[in-house]
Amino acid sequence: LWPRFAVVRCGVDLAKLEYRSPAPAGEIPTVIAVGRLSPEKGLDVLIEALSILKREGTPQRLVLVGDGPLRAALESAAKKADVAHLIEVAGELAAEDVRARLAGADLFCLPSFREGLPISIMEAMAVGVPVVTTWIAGIPELAESGVTALTVPPARADLLAEALRRLASDAQLRLRLAEAARRRIEEQHDQSRCGALVAERFAAAIAR
Repeated sequence: LWPRFAVVRCGVDLAKLEYRSPAPAGEIPTVIAVGRLSPEKGLDVLIEALSILKREGTPQRLVLVGDGPLRAALESAAKKADVAHLIEVAGELAAEDVRARLAGADLFCLPSFREGLPISIMEAMAVGVPVVTTWIAGIPELAESGVTALTVPPARADLLAEALRRLASDAQLRLRLAEAARRRIEEQHDQSRCGALVAERFAAAIAR
């Protein structure tokens, strides 16, 4: 029955997600994470990775966009790891404010344990923010390690820190991943194109 199946992927509005080439990373790069502050997002692992980077003398800042039941626990973990001064918990933001935060970030990170294929990764890639994420579920369909992103196993703060450090220190890698990621979004996750494909499928089914 495979000929009866067609894949139409979720899309994002590229008209509102203008690409910008990755800027040179500052002395302390800014990482952004967008999503619900809940256990499956692995944000405690990201905080541990920030602690590793700080101890090694290569600190990075983190902007957490979102809210949820783990907020207080994450803030407490940041204090215990001595990285609270490097973290801004921005809370829930309007879509245009999220886009502005993405445009001002050096890196995007989503170290989830459980996902489908997150819209937040699509939006980061569309804007041109290099992505570090975990190799789970549907994520590798878009975040292809070394091609459109860097991916690591979940729950590995050491490997997450290594990937963030590598990406922050390599301008050519950031540019190569960002350009490839934008192309992939344009090819597979353009909202208008995906919508047209759905319409075509319905029209073909009605015509039978």
